[in-house]
Amino acid sequence: MSLLQLQSNLSPSEGAHPTIVSTLKHQKECSTYIYYRFLPLLFVDANELALRHAQYTLVGLRGRGNRELERPVHALLPEPPSSYPGEDDTDDIELVIRVEDSPTAADYDLQVQLPVHVRYAEPTSEGGYLHQVIPNPQAFLLCPATNSSSTTCADTPPYLAYLTQSHPEFFQPDRTPCFSSQIQPSSSEGHAGLLSIRVPLGKTQDLPIVELGTSITILLSFFWILYASIKTYSRLASARSNGKDKTG
Repeated sequence: MSLLQLQSNLSPSEGAHPTIVSTLKHQKECSTYIYYRFLPLLFVDANELALRHAQYTLVGLRGRGNRELERPVHALLPEPPSSYPGEDDTDDIELVIRVEDSPTAADYDLQVQLPVHVRYAEPTSEGGYLHQVIPNPQAFLLCPATNSSSTTCADTPPYLAYLTQSHPEFFQPDRTPCFSSQIQPSSSEGHAGLLSIRVPLGKTQDLPIVELGTSITILLSFFWILYASIKTYSRLASARSNGKDKTG
């Protein structure tokens, strides 16, 4: 079995809601897993990924802010202690998905789209843009022992190896526990093994205006909800009163 190529790009390469698009050739007899790692500036929504169950299954997700979808990156709270024994001091987000098999019996070209979201970065005095480098995703094949016995196993990320033991339901028992072939990343953006995104930065001198505008918006929303609630209650009370008058 030869090493396969995984080519990924970020589409678009700037903005708040890019997608990591990866292309590879899926081998029918093997299970394909893709491993992502990026800084907490980016995050994924597990509920959103669940909607893509026909294409892939979320196997594992860890890292700082993986359950906090609203805070800016500089306001994220530390993660609680984890049972993951290989956890180090990094705050990086780690994510593993399992690509679901197609009904076809042959190998086929596969495109996997992972929607990601960008947190607000810490404002600076000058504003401008932050260029954030992202490691290219890595893909691994888990194959029957007969297929992988003559193949040198590639090193796997500790988190991915941990998941094979802690969540065996995502890994077929008749296949070797060694990931037989790492799909080598190749970027179309000119950086070997790396992707890059451009994130706009706010200006610190604009913060008072933003905070005032946010406060006004929240107050107006509160009064609108209060007004709508009173109107709804009055309408329902009037309907009940009219109903009693007719029956009386």
